[in-house]
Amino acid sequence: MKTEQPLWGRGVMVSPQRFQQQAAYSAWSAECIARLGLSHPWGMIDATFESDALKLGRLQARHLHIRFPDGTLIDTDNADDLPPVLALENESQH
Repeated sequence: MKTEQPLWGRGVMVSPQRFQQQAAYSAWSAECIARLGLSHPWGMIDATFESDALKLGRLQARHLHIRFPDGTLIDTDNADDLPPVLALENESQH
């Protein structure tokens, strides 16, 4: 789908669709600018795990900073919650 910037001017009827189109254009524009400075546009930026939990067979994150392929940014220090602890012994049997 092509993302076009809506034209704003005097006398233009304001509707929710125009605001949605403006938001979509702004998101697309920001993503393009962000990709210019990244050699790897998505992946793990930073992660810290509890070493004591690893000794007990559990994966427990202390901090995650991740960018997903769709541009979603996860930063547990600023905005997002940490995921629940993962028991590794159950995962290794698959």
